[in-house]
Amino acid sequence: MVAAFCFGLIFIAAGVFLIGSGIRAVLHSKQIVNWPTTQGVIINSGLQALGGSRYTPAVKFTYTIQGQMYVGTRITLGSNWITSSSEKAKLKVEQYPVGQPCRVYYNPNNPGEAALETGAGRTSWSLLGAGVVFILCGLAVFLVALFQ
Repeated sequence: MVAAFCFGLIFIAAGVFLIGSGIRAVLHSKQIVNWPTTQGVIINSGLQALGGSRYTPAVKFTYTIQGQMYVGTRITLGSNWITSSSEKAKLKVEQYPVGQPCRVYYNPNNPGEAALETGAGRTSWSLLGAGVVFILCGLAVFLVALFQ
């Protein structure tokens, strides 16, 4: 019974951590809509396999703020854009062909922090969902142990 409580507690703690990370990522990514924009250029665009059946579009772009050139790699803030579908990742890559001008949202307090799109990445929302699942599993373990 003690082992079940410990197991449940670990799941709940992991769930709280995941939800906290997800909320932080989503809130941070929502700030981007208020950031200034500048013109950039896509310098590299391709599909990156992450292992298993996970893919991410790998996009690199340059932009200049007050005479200083920066290189960015983020499509969205929050978390990386990851999918289990290579086709979805290819569609995202096709939106950013090499040499294409692009709008870059950059942090006015830290111009090296930039992204091409507003909104939270899919992974940011997945953290929230996974956190809820972990908490529910932890609570289920507690309840089963309590009523045995």
